[in-house]
Amino acid sequence: MKKIYVSLYILLQIIVVGTAQQSTITVLDEDNKGLPFVNIHLLELDKYLHTDMDGKAIIVFGKFDSLQLEVTSIGYHKVNAVVYPNKDLVVSLKTNVVTLGGVVITGDRIFIIKLADGTYQKLIIEMLQGGVYTFKYADLDGENEVSASLTKSDYDGKNFGYYSIQNNTVLDREPVSPEWDLLFTKYVVDLGGGFLYGVSGMLANVNVQVAQANGVADV
Repeated sequence: MKKIYVSLYILLQIIVVGTAQQSTITVLDEDNKGLPFVNIHLLELDKYLHTDMDGKAIIVFGKFDSLQLEVTSIGYHKVNAVVYPNKDLVVSLKTNVVTLGGVVITGDRIFIIKLADGTYQKLIIEMLQGGVYTFKYADLDGENEVSASLTKSDYDGKNFGYYSIQNNTVLDREPVSPEWDLLFTKYVVDLGGGFLYGVSGMLANVNVQVAQANGVADV
């Protein structure tokens, strides 16, 4: 009987999840192309989503019959909108010509990092300009300083770009975003208060929904 109860419980969970109210938001640029990695702030939930490589994101409403959205992306004007369950929404962003032409983001913090070989380096991300990150790193006493850069356009269709400080080289570590859902790896969890903790586990890709079932006996 226990196995029957477990099966019914899982079936009910599937039915509930399957009937959850949701909608898809699509964010386009002025050429009607999907904009990836756009920030979507769900105001009532105080939750953030990001669009995928096609400019889409799935919104789950929960108990709400509508949600207010704040849609933002660097180089574009902010858009506020309202989305309703089971009614897909298309948002078009307009280029902010003034900020896009001359925006420069500068860094003002120095980070102390520990490399895989146990040595320490100090790192500063100097600026982001024209889609290029410029940074430098050195030994703690300032010796062996290296200046390097990473170009965002070299990683089109991917979530992140990578650089190995230990090997002084740019890396290409991941496939394009639409080609993967889950990644089993080692990563760092921010515990707050400046404490970081290394764990082994699973990371989900952007807009991939996962669920955890607890208390289910082995069948």
